[in-house]
Amino acid sequence: MTSKHLFFKAMKEDLRHKIWMTALSFLGSFLALPVAWLLWRSNVLRQYGGMEGLLMKEKLVRQENIMWIFNSYVPGVCGFLAITGAVIVGLSGFRYVFHKNMVDTYHSLPVKRSTLYGACYLNGILIWLVPLLTCLLLTLAMGGSFMVRLGGEEILGTILRNLGISVLVLTVVYLLIYHLVLTAVMLSGNALNTLVCMGFLGFGVISFYALGLTYFDSYMDTFYFPVVDWGNVPYFSPLLGAPDLLTQWIDSAGQWSWQFGKVLLTNAGVAGIFGMAAWLFYRRRTSETAGQGMGNKTAAACFRILMGVEAGMCGWGLFVLLTSNAQALTWGSFGSVLASILTFGILDIIFQMDFKAFFAHKIQMAVTVMLGLLVCFTFYWDWIGFDTRLPDADEIAEIAIYDAELSNRLFYDAAENALEQIHYQDTEVIYAFLKEMTEREAEGNLTYENYERVAAKVTLKSGESYYRYYRVLKEDEELLWPIFTSETYLKHAYMLDEDSVADCVGMKVSFDRKEQRLTDNLPEKLLPVIRAYNQDVLENADNMLLNQDKMLAEVELEFRYQSEKGRRWKTYNLYILESMEHTIEALHRTDGLDMEAQKPEIQSVVLDLGYQYDESVDKAIWIERAREIYGVPAQPGQNEAGRGQTDIRKEEAGEGNGPGEDIVQKEAVSVDTEAFPDGGCRVVVTDREEIEELEALLIYIQNYYHRSVFQRRYISVTVKGEDGDEWMGYLPKGALPEKYILRFGD
Repeated sequence: MTSKHLFFKAMKEDLRHKIWMTALSFLGSFLALPVAWLLWRSNVLRQYGGMEGLLMKEKLVRQENIMWIFNSYVPGVCGFLAITGAVIVGLSGFRYVFHKNMVDTYHSLPVKRSTLYGACYLNGILIWLVPLLTCLLLTLAMGGSFMVRLGGEEILGTILRNLGISVLVLTVVYLLIYHLVLTAVMLSGNALNTLVCMGFLGFGVISFYALGLTYFDSYMDTFYFPVVDWGNVPYFSPLLGAPDLLTQWIDSAGQWSWQFGKVLLTNAGVAGIFGMAAWLFYRRRTSETAGQGMGNKTAAACFRILMGVEAGMCGWGLFVLLTSNAQALTWGSFGSVLASILTFGILDIIFQMDFKAFFAHKIQMAVTVMLGLLVCFTFYWDWIGFDTRLPDADEIAEIAIYDAELSNRLFYDAAENALEQIHYQDTEVIYAFLKEMTEREAEGNLTYENYERVAAKVTLKSGESYYRYYRVLKEDEELLWPIFTSETYLKHAYMLDEDSVADCVGMKVSFDRKEQRLTDNLPEKLLPVIRAYNQDVLENADNMLLNQDKMLAEVELEFRYQSEKGRRWKTYNLYILESMEHTIEALHRTDGLDMEAQKPEIQSVVLDLGYQYDESVDKAIWIERAREIYGVPAQPGQNEAGRGQTDIRKEEAGEGNGPGEDIVQKEAVSVDTEAFPDGGCRVVVTDREEIEELEALLIYIQNYYHRSVFQRRYISVTVKGEDGDEWMGYLPKGALPEKYILRFGD
C-alpha cells in the first residue's frame, strides 16, 4: 500500500508541474474533434439545404459522409496530434535530467528511481490519451445522434469498431515517437545532444540503407533497383514508421486485414524495444551527465563512427559529381576523407560540449576515415564481384528473364511479376547466357549505344536467388532466343489470362487509321479474341517477337482489379500482325467492330531527312544521311558521289543497265524549296506506281511502347491524300528501295 501511495503521490506531484501540457493537449483535441465536427456538420447541412435536403439523398451517400469523418479524418488529425504531442511530452516530461541541481533534488526524494521514472512516464501517456478519449467520446456522441437522425443506426457498430482500432493505432504511433524521444533524452545531457540522437536513431539506419542502394545503382551496372524491398524499412525508424502506420490505416478505409495486423504488431514491438532501451539507459544514467554532452560513451563512439562513414560516402558522391570520370577516384577520395573528418570532429565537439574536442579521438577518427574509403573503393572497383557473379553450371536451377521491350505489358510491376512466374530450366542455355553477360561486364568501359536491358532472376539449386539487370545486344539473339520463345516466357510476357476478362473495363482497337472503343459486354466479346491471340502467340512466336510481319491493328486493353494495396490498373497493348490469322478472324467476328479496311487514295508520300536543305552541302552527304535514317546501306564498292543523278538518268533513258525507256517519263520530285517554304530536305513521291510500291510497305500504326533491338524499326513518313488530308505512315527501316535514297542527292 505504501508503495502504491508513493507512486500515485509522485504522479500527482509530477502532473502538477505539467498542467500546461495537459491544457495544451485538451485544447488541441477539443479543436480537432468536437469543434471540427460541428463545423463539418454545419457545412454539410448548408450544402444540402438543411436536414430535409440531406434526408432526400440516398442512404449510402449519407452514411459515406459520416464514415469519412471517423475512418479518415479522425485517424489523420489525431495522428498528427499524437506525433507532435509525443515529441513535446517526451522532451519536457523528463526535463529535470538536463539540469544538475534538479537531478540532485529529484534523486534526494524518498522515492525509488524506478518509481520516479514510472510516474513521469505514465503521466506522459495520460497527458495525451485522456484528452483524446474525452473529446473522441464527445464527438462520437454527437456523430451517433446525427447518424440516428439520418437513419443510419446499423453502421454505429462499424463506427465503434473502427474507432477502437483507430485508438489502438494512435496509441502505437504515440508510443513509437514517445519512446524514441525518451531514449534520446536518456542518452544525452542537454537538448542539443538529444536532437542529434533523435536524428540518428530516427534516420541513421534508413540513411545507410538509402546510401547503399544509391551506390549499388551508381556503380553496379547490373543492379536491378525495382526489386528492392522497401516494405520493412519503416520498422527501422519510428520517425517513418509512425506516419507509415497511420497512412496504411487511413488508406484501408476501416477495412481490417491480417496484413495490417502484422504491421501494427511489428510497430508495437519496435515501440516496446525503444521503451525498454529508454528504461535501461535511465537506470545507468549518472547524475553527472546532466548539463553535459553525450552521457553514454559507447553510444557516442558508435554514433561518431557510423555517421562519419556515412558522411564519407556522401562526400565521395558529391565530389564525383563535380568532376570528370578521369579524376573521379582522386576527388572522390578527397571528398570522402574531408567529409568523414569534419563530421566526426563536429560530433565530438557536440558530444563533449567543447570546441577543443575536434581531435579528441584521433584513432577512432582514423578508423572512420579508413572505413569510409573502404566502402567507397569496394563499390568503385566492385570488390564483391557483384556484376561478374557467375555460378557453376551444376549449381543453376532455373532463370527468369524479362525484356520490357519484348512484351505487351504496360504497368509498373509487370517485370517483377514476370520474374516470379517465369521458370526456364535449360541450364546449358542459362549458363551460356550468364557467361556472356558476366564476361562483357568484366571487360569494363562498356560504350555500346544500341543495347537494351533485360531483368533476370537466377535461382540456384541451394534455394538462393539473385537479381541482375543485363545489357544485351542484337548479337545476343542466338543466346536469348531459346528463352524468349519458350512457353513460360510467352505466357507471362505476351499471353493473357482467360480468367481475367471479367476485370476488363475498356477495349480500344486502332485499325485503318481510326480508333474504335468497346465498353459493353466486354468479357463476352473479349474471351474469343484472347483465346485466338494466345494461340497465335504460341504458333507465331518468332514473327511476333521480331516484328517481321506487317502490323495491321493495335488492341489496347484496360483492366481494373483489387489488390492488397487497393484498386489497381493494368494496360496491355496487343499488336496484331498479318500472320496472326486466328486473332484477325476473332476481331472480324467481334460485335461492334468494323474491321473492313478501306484503301486510302494517296496523292503523294513525303520522305523527310529532318534537316534544312543547304546547296553548299555535298550531294554525297545528303545520300549518306538518308542511308543512316532509312537504314539502307550502300552496296559494296558503291561510291555515293560517283553514282549520282547522271547515272540514274542514263538508266531511265535506257542507256545504262537500268529498266529502259518505259520509265523515262516517271515523275520524281526531289528537293523542292518552293513547295516547302521551310527549306526542308525532302523527296516527294507522286508517281502512281511508286506510290503503290511504297504503300505495300507502309503501316499506319506505330509501336510507341516496345522497341527492341531485336525487332524491325520503322521510320515515319508523311502521306497526303487526294482530299488534302495528311497522316503519318511508317516504313520498315531498311526496306526503302535504293532509287529513293539516291534522289536525296539531286
